[in-house]
Amino acid sequence: MTKKKTESQLKEIKRKKGIDNLTDEQMKAVKETEKHLSSALQMLFECQDLYLSDIRNLEQSMWDLRRTFDLDQRDW
Repeated sequence: MTKKKTESQLKEIKRKKGIDNLTDEQMKAVKETEKHLSSALQMLFECQDLYLSDIRNLEQSMWDLRRTFDLDQRDW
């Protein structure tokens, strides 16, 4: 008798499969973006301010994600 998987188990299986299928470049872009978002949010919470380097890193992460995942070809 097979055991029916819960919705959360199915989500976890899909998440793991998606992560496992990322290329090294895609995983690097995701990790860098998470690092830059975390740093910028920490600065906002602590100082109610952002350094220009935080803004630069956020913009770079945005472009890295767009290029790596072939997202949204518009250039605004």
